[in-house]
Amino acid sequence: MAILRGDDGVEYLLLKPGQSVSLSEAMALMKDWPTIELVNVVRCKDCQHCDPYKDGESFYCSELDMDFFAPTHSAATYYCADGKRRDGDVQS
Repeated sequence: MAILRGDDGVEYLLLKPGQSVSLSEAMALMKDWPTIELVNVVRCKDCQHCDPYKDGESFYCSELDMDFFAPTHSAATYYCADGKRRDGDVQS
């Protein structure tokens, strides 16, 4: 077992084939690893740019001026970098 730092600066736990570690061992090794900063996303269903169609899944995005159709895209799960939460919606 080894801990390696990749070119991207991220540390990785490397196990040899057939080697295993307990969850407590892995957690002990990782407790000092740096954390990443996460960004909350706005799902299309909660976005001020989203105009859902009658099927409840497909929608029109006024920011991108595009239609998105189910089942490939769903307002419940899809999001983009341009999402803006509707006024009054609580972020979860």
